[in-house]
Amino acid sequence: MSDADLTSVVDTLDDADAPVAELLDHVQALTERIEDLEQTVAAKDDRIDDLQQRVDAVEERVDETENEIENTEAHRKALARKTDARDDRIEELQARELEKGAHLLAENVGGYHRRQRLNLTTVVSSGWT
Repeated sequence: MSDADLTSVVDTLDDADAPVAELLDHVQALTERIEDLEQTVAAKDDRIDDLQQRVDAVEERVDETENEIENTEAHRKALARKTDARDDRIEELQARELEKGAHLLAENVGGYHRRQRLNLTTVVSSGWT
């Protein structure tokens, strides 16, 4: 109850001529106001509960997404390691073939040392050893 409401109640009580009906009306108005405020608080509590549930659901989804990202990143790294290992094996096989004097097609020679191998292929195919 606010100070203004208390003041009006005190003023009403101080007025000896105030009929009881006015006092009852005032109490009824205050009671209705309290009921309205209680309904408002209950509605806001429900809204807070709903929002908290949504926040919890979003946080759970964020956790799931983070786990998926970590798993995907681990999978990507594993694939990169496999790819690197395969590239290394291919480069080694190509180097062995070049050492044997084999002729490799330029479009089939890949990897980090492609330019070097192309130069070696040119030397080997032209007969310079």
